[in-house]
Formats: sequence, C-alpha cells, structure tokens
Amino acid sequence: MNVPMILWMKFRDENHSFRIWLPLILVYILLLPLVALGLIALPFLYLAKENPQARAVMRLLLYLPQLVRSMNGTEIDIHSDDSDITLSIR
Repeated sequence: MNVPMILWMKFRDENHSFRIWLPLILVYILLLPLVALGLIALPFLYLAKENPQARAVMRLLLYLPQLVRSMNGTEIDIHSDDSDITLSIR
C-alpha cells in the first residue's frame, strides 16, 4: 500500500470553477518535527501505560502511519445550493 502523495481540490460555484493540487510530501515534511516529538514521547507513554489517556495517545502514535497509508483513494464531495467542493487524495 502506497502513501498518498497528491491532494486534488476542485472548487465550483455559479460563476467560477478551478482546480488546485497540493503535493503531500510538503505536508509530510512539515509534520516531521511532530513525528520526532512523538517518537521521543513514546517510551514515556509506554512506562505510563496504566493511564488510559497515555494508552490512547500511544495507540494513536503507533497506528498513525497505517491511517495515513489507508487514506489513498479517498474522495470527499461537499455540495451546497450554490457551490461544490471535491477533495481527492491520491
């Protein structure tokens, strides 16, 4: 399973329609310091595993890479009376 690399956004209203895309590698690079902090905090969370909040954070940190990989192919459509927004993660 591949990591999603591009986020396509399409905006359409009564007068305008345009598409933009965002390379997700830039988002991953910006989130890298948070990942480093999470890896530093992981041993401390493991030591405090009797605390339910610490267990929840530890599970989130451990399953976050799997969650990001599973977003590949996700499409979100938002419709209103006068505009449409489509987000597609590839």
